[in-house]
Amino acid sequence: MTETELPAFHLATSDRAAAGLDAFDRATSDRAASDRAASDRAASDRAPSDRAASERAPSDRAASERGAEPRWLSNAEMAAWLNLTQLLMLLPTALDRQLRDEAGIPHAYYQILATLSDAPGRSMRMTDLSRVVGTTTSRLSHAVASLEQRGWICRKACSFDKRGQIASLTEQGLQILAAAAPGHVAEVRQLIFDRLSTTEVDQLRAITSKILPAVTP
Repeated sequence: MTETELPAFHLATSDRAAAGLDAFDRATSDRAASDRAASDRAASDRAPSDRAASERAPSDRAASERGAEPRWLSNAEMAAWLNLTQLLMLLPTALDRQLRDEAGIPHAYYQILATLSDAPGRSMRMTDLSRVVGTTTSRLSHAVASLEQRGWICRKACSFDKRGQIASLTEQGLQILAAAAPGHVAEVRQLIFDRLSTTEVDQLRAITSKILPAVTP
């Protein structure tokens, strides 16, 4: 790129002569006029079909660029979606509050203890445990470290995976879980299952079974 092609502020110096500035301005003006003339000639030479395509209404061009119309939710789908999003926000909060108030542990810790209690030997690989409880391995490691400090979980190296770890529920952890479970189950029943018929429970299981695979990593 030559010096005169750079923006004026790149060329300005304290000792630059006025004649040099005038020459730069004239060169810039002449080059712009030449570019406009070339553009006008190219526009006049275009085929009528090309001109018509460029003169489409803005709404037509926008529709072409946008592609297919989004599949908006119906009124019934929107109502169901809003109910679901509210439930996903409010239910975990309610369950967490009950467990903290009555057992002194958050719902996430309860899930970890309960999942391990159902596993063979009350033990699971950390990667499998994170998948079942629905959290990341880093968040699980943080939670398990806290539970390990309380003596409710212990960890050991995995015999068939050098980088893996096995988390196991201790006897003390099992006792904590057994003490917390009745209040937690009562809260789950009061919030959900006491409000549903047997048929609705079956429908809830069927619906959630269809959705879970789509959001499970």
